[in-house]
Amino acid sequence: MALGTAVWLAVAAGSDAATLVTGLGLLGVVLTGCAAAWPVLLGPALAALAGAYVALLLIDEPPLDTRAAGLAMALLVIGELVG
Repeated sequence: MALGTAVWLAVAAGSDAATLVTGLGLLGVVLTGCAAAWPVLLGPALAALAGAYVALLLIDEPPLDTRAAGLAMALLVIGELVG
C-alpha cells in the first residue's frame, strides 16, 4: 500500500518535484517496512509519505483536488495495517 502511494505521488509530480517526491516516497516505503518490526517508525513513515505530497503541492502548485482525500485514506489504511 505504501509503495503504491509513493508511486502514485511520483507519477503525479512534475519534472521539478519528481526527485524530491520520489525520494520522500521511497523513504516512507522503507520506514513502513521497518515499522513492521519496530512500530515506533510508523509515525516517521507516514510523515515521509505525507511530506511527499506536501513537496508536490509546494513545488508544482497543482490545484487542490481529490488527491488530498485519497492520500488521507491511504495513510489511514497504511497506519491501520502496520499498527
